[in-house]
Amino acid sequence: MTNKKLLRASLLENGMTDEDGAKLLSISRQSFSYKINNKRKFTSDEISILAHELKMTPERMMRVFFEHNVDEKSS
Repeated sequence: MTNKKLLRASLLENGMTDEDGAKLLSISRQSFSYKINNKRKFTSDEISILAHELKMTPERMMRVFFEHNVDEKSS
């Protein structure tokens, strides 16, 4: 599951919005919203693009995209 709290923090740290994230991936804002809210999954290519563009460490990338114990209420 995607940890949307950490992903949004990564976007903000890089001066970006959800719309900017959607543009990076060449998808609609709505599609990005579905993915960030765990209604659809990010592809491996999308994860790679976001991790690179948001300058994520491997540890941060794992926490954002691959942590299974994400609390839905706090994420």
